Amino acid sequence: MVEVPNSFIALLNRIIQLVICTYIALYIVWYERGYQEFQEPRGTSVIKVKGVTLVNVKIPSSLAVNYPPIVWDTADYGIPPLENNAFFIATRQIVTYDQTEGRCPSALKSKLYCRETSNRCRAGKATPSTFGFLTGNCVPSRENTSINVCEINGWCPEELSASEDYQIGIDDLNNFTIFLKTSVTFQRFNIPLRNLRDDTNFSCRYHSIRDPRCPIFRLGDILDKFQTNILALLSEVNTISTDRSI
Repeated sequence: MVEVPNSFIALLNRIIQLVICTYIALYIVWYERGYQEFQEPRGTSVIKVKGVTLVNVKIPSSLAVNYPPIVWDTADYGIPPLENNAFFIATRQIVTYDQTEGRCPSALKSKLYCRETSNRCRAGKATPSTFGFLTGNCVPSRENTSINVCEINGWCPEELSASEDYQIGIDDLNNFTIFLKTSVTFQRFNIPLRNLRDDTNFSCRYHSIRDPRCPIFRLGDILDKFQTNILALLSEVNTISTDRSI
């Protein structure tokens, strides 16, 4: 056998080897992580809200009633009681009792004011609140008989004209607790993970330094973390999204 030295071919061979090794090391091993095996986990979460509150009740002057202090628990403000990876707290409820279909004065908050001599209540027109249709009549208000408003055909009495406003107290809301139980399983590798341990203290409260493994969170701490306007939260809708690692 005769060997013919050729520096160019030798260099080209080494370059090809280097390119192949670089491709395997950088792309397949490092970028694509070809040495790993992946599986989508299967998991479940259980979220429970606990707490009691004295409810602030606002009653229209047209309703001559007085209520003793009202207490709400989870069954009253947890609507619906179960959700998928979420929880809902009804911080405010506006309730209009004994509604029947018929004719009645519109609510003052609808601002459908009128005069007998200048009737702006066009019959058949939907009200701005979409609670009914105008009848064309101008009648005294249910809330203040010295003010005339447009009469509506709908569910009477109209919402907001004779509604009771129930609202959770701020201090009570802050002290509600959120219990979070999360379980994740990688079936192919038979590896279960969960955020609860055998020695979990269920009287704990989560703290990022003192007790970072506690599964019970104080709602006030969550709201402070997101710098939530709690007064707006009590009367309006608010959605908060969080992530939890095991």
